[in-house]
Amino acid sequence: MSGLGLQRLEDYVIELSTWVDIEFDDWRKPQIIVKLLNSGLRKLNEKGLDGFKLLNNILDLALKTTSREVLAEILIMVE
Repeated sequence: MSGLGLQRLEDYVIELSTWVDIEFDDWRKPQIIVKLLNSGLRKLNEKGLDGFKLLNNILDLALKTTSREVLAEILIMVE
Protein backbone atom coordinates (compact mmCIF):
# COMPACT_ATOMS: atom_id res chain seq x y z
CA MET A 1 0.00 0.00 0.00
CA SER A 2 2.91 2.32 0.66
CA GLY A 3 3.93 1.81 -2.97
CA LEU A 4 0.68 3.57 -3.88
CA GLY A 5 1.45 6.43 -1.49
CA LEU A 6 -1.06 5.23 1.11
CA GLN A 7 -0.16 5.35 4.80
CA ARG A 8 -1.75 3.00 7.33
CA LEU A 9 -4.03 4.74 9.86
CA GLU A 10 -3.83 7.95 7.82
CA ASP A 11 -5.31 6.71 4.54
CA TYR A 12 -6.64 3.26 5.44
CA VAL A 13 -7.19 0.86 8.32
CA ILE A 14 -7.14 -2.92 8.34
CA GLU A 15 -9.66 -4.99 10.27
CA LEU A 16 -9.25 -8.71 10.92
CA SER A 17 -12.33 -10.75 11.68
CA THR A 18 -14.10 -14.02 10.92
CA TRP A 19 -16.88 -14.24 8.40
CA VAL A 20 -19.57 -16.68 9.52
CA ASP A 21 -22.28 -17.89 7.17
CA ILE A 22 -24.97 -19.56 9.27
CA GLU A 23 -26.78 -20.81 6.17
CA PHE A 24 -23.93 -23.27 5.53
CA ASP A 25 -23.49 -25.01 8.87
CA ASP A 26 -21.61 -22.11 10.47
CA TRP A 27 -19.10 -21.96 7.63
CA ARG A 28 -16.23 -19.70 8.81
CA LYS A 29 -13.41 -17.96 6.99
CA PRO A 30 -10.80 -15.47 8.21
CA GLN A 31 -11.59 -12.05 6.76
CA ILE A 32 -9.31 -9.08 6.06
CA ILE A 33 -11.06 -5.77 5.44
CA VAL A 34 -9.13 -2.79 4.08
CA LYS A 35 -11.16 0.34 4.87
CA LEU A 36 -10.16 3.37 2.87
CA LEU A 37 -10.43 6.67 4.68
CA ASN A 38 -11.28 9.92 2.88
CA SER A 39 -7.63 10.84 2.32
CA GLY A 40 -6.95 7.37 0.90
CA LEU A 41 -9.89 7.64 -1.48
CA ARG A 42 -8.61 11.02 -2.68
CA LYS A 43 -5.12 9.66 -3.27
CA LEU A 44 -6.47 6.69 -5.24
CA ASN A 45 -8.67 8.97 -7.34
CA GLU A 46 -5.67 11.19 -8.11
CA LYS A 47 -3.82 8.10 -9.35
CA GLY A 48 -6.80 6.96 -11.42
CA LEU A 49 -7.39 3.89 -9.24
CA ASP A 50 -10.55 2.57 -7.62
CA GLY A 51 -11.35 -0.07 -5.00
CA PHE A 52 -11.33 -2.88 -7.58
CA LYS A 53 -7.88 -1.98 -8.86
CA LEU A 54 -6.63 -1.68 -5.28
CA LEU A 55 -8.04 -5.12 -4.46
CA ASN A 56 -6.33 -6.52 -7.55
CA ASN A 57 -3.01 -5.01 -6.37
CA ILE A 58 -3.51 -6.51 -2.90
CA LEU A 59 -4.28 -9.94 -4.37
CA ASP A 60 -1.24 -9.78 -6.66
CA LEU A 61 0.96 -9.02 -3.65
CA ALA A 62 -0.70 -11.77 -1.59
CA LEU A 63 -0.06 -14.31 -4.36
CA LYS A 64 3.62 -13.40 -4.31
CA THR A 65 3.89 -13.99 -0.57
CA THR A 66 1.63 -16.98 0.10
CA SER A 67 0.19 -20.01 -1.64
CA ARG A 68 -3.14 -20.21 -3.46
CA GLU A 69 -4.25 -22.85 -0.95
CA VAL A 70 -3.85 -20.40 1.93
CA LEU A 71 -5.51 -17.57 -0.01
CA ALA A 72 -8.47 -19.81 -0.80
CA GLU A 73 -9.21 -19.86 2.93
CA ILE A 74 -9.12 -16.06 3.44
CA LEU A 75 -11.67 -13.44 2.40
CA ILE A 76 -10.21 -10.06 1.40
CA MET A 77 -12.44 -7.01 1.02
CA VAL A 78 -11.84 -3.34 0.21
CA GLU A 79 -14.41 -0.85 1.47
